Amino acid sequence: MITETMQKVADMWKADYAEEWLAELIAARGKETMNKQKTIIQDVPRILVVDDDEALLFAFKRIFRDVDVAIDSADTIEETKALISHQTYSLVITDLRFNDVNPEGGLDIIRHIKHHCPDTRTVLWTAYGNPEMEERIEEVGPDFHLKKPVPSERIRDIMRDIGVLV
Repeated sequence: MITETMQKVADMWKADYAEEWLAELIAARGKETMNKQKTIIQDVPRILVVDDDEALLFAFKRIFRDVDVAIDSADTIEETKALISHQTYSLVITDLRFNDVNPEGGLDIIRHIKHHCPDTRTVLWTAYGNPEMEERIEEVGPDFHLKKPVPSERIRDIMRDIGVLV
């Protein structure tokens, strides 16, 4: 369709620049659509899910695709901090450990959020736990602390409790 339109414009105007002009027009319309979509997305609550397990991030987005929220994901502390510095999140769900490099990376993220984004609610989830770690988690104070595996309905309940879901 675009090629046919470009040909019609070129034939009609007999101009060498018709293809370039049409490409600019399409790009402008694309930007306009993207800006409208961005505005719509900004009007819904945002959730950030932080985990180094790609399959879990994929599953989370898939399970909650029917929910009227924007879901972002990150798999490193640095990426998480960058996203948080540019976007407001209603909820951040983070794993405790990242690739055994930082066994308490999730606590670093929660501390960062509490300092820079005090209105953002937090969930820390983990498959690991011992009394010392439980004590450190309690000291940092995520809003919710869950043991993996976490049923999706529990996440929905939390989302409802904090007002992300109606």
